[in-house]
Amino acid sequence: MSTTGDKGKLVNKYGDRTGIGLNVTTAFSSTNPAAGANDNTDSPFPEKVKRGFAFNNAGVTSAFKFTGLNNSRTYKLVFFCSRSGSGTRTTRITIGGVSKTVNALGNTSTTIEFTGLVPVSGEIAVTVQEDTGTTFSYLNGLWLTME
Repeated sequence: MSTTGDKGKLVNKYGDRTGIGLNVTTAFSSTNPAAGANDNTDSPFPEKVKRGFAFNNAGVTSAFKFTGLNNSRTYKLVFFCSRSGSGTRTTRITIGGVSKTVNALGNTSTTIEFTGLVPVSGEIAVTVQEDTGTTFSYLNGLWLTME
């Protein structure tokens, strides 16, 4: 997600295309495949997701949107943010004017959840940025489910 544009149709847990698209409108600063917190504990996300991440430098807000959603349904989004290292690494994720945060430093299981999301014109928009007093933000993985 360090480049903008349409990322194609998403696949479900069985590997089937869903018809739901992902479009990155403002790219992340970069990616790192191997610096997330990895402790082999039970987590809703696999180790590969926990280790790699997209990140933003200070002052950068990345944005992406899900497309092709059903306006008459509600959705749940679950985000996982993790980074090894030191300091405070709090990421702020915003959807529809509602912001939630998590400290990504050493995080192996805490997620950010948004429920009851209603698409507007078939889309749900998301922004990711650092929280006040933090110099980086992170996103390792996410789930989108229809409620």
